[in-house]
Amino acid sequence: MAEQSNAALPKNDRELLLNVSGKIGSLVESMDRLNNTLSTIELKRIEPLEKKVDDLQAWKDQFSGAYKFVLFLVSVGTIISLVKAFLK
Repeated sequence: MAEQSNAALPKNDRELLLNVSGKIGSLVESMDRLNNTLSTIELKRIEPLEKKVDDLQAWKDQFSGAYKFVLFLVSVGTIISLVKAFLK
């Protein structure tokens, strides 16, 4: 068995470099596949969620603005009512 495990080991620098080069190539291919997978996940999953969050934020901002406007109108109406009451 020791002979079989020694047969798999590189015998010189060239074999070692070829072995390492092949492993680096496999690693690069794996990283490319991972990158493609993450890009797909971002496009299909995260991007629509970001759009929904942006839509909710815009709605919240619009509601906040409308709330302030209604509060302003109520304040103006109250002031006008008080002025009319004091002028009678």
